[in-house]
Amino acid sequence: MYENTYSPPPLPDDLPKHSVLGIISFVIGILASLLLCITFAIAGFSSPQTFGTSLYENMMTVIGLMACASGGMSVLGLGLGIGGVIQKAQSKVFGIIGLVVNGLLLLGFCGLMLLGIIAGGML
Repeated sequence: MYENTYSPPPLPDDLPKHSVLGIISFVIGILASLLLCITFAIAGFSSPQTFGTSLYENMMTVIGLMACASGGMSVLGLGLGIGGVIQKAQSKVFGIIGLVVNGLLLLGFCGLMLLGIIAGGML
């Protein structure tokens, strides 16, 4: 009945592409968050009664290393997020999201470390 004689408007070819650094920052933030969640899950379900004392001590070492790796990943993601936001002629969406995710993760990581130091009586 009605015929569409109009074609849709052409899309501009110069749309800003997403920053590769921002995308990598976002992915690192998600992976670091998952690693920290897995670390908490392993720490929550492990006890010396379940695994024995020597295996439990080794597991706590691995859990500490996993938590530190998560913190290191978020520092790396924070730097890449800053790089993604600074890039010109690139979309800054993933850079900003990566900055927020990695910044919150790093802030939470440092807060947990401070809480552990205070609870351990070292301060």
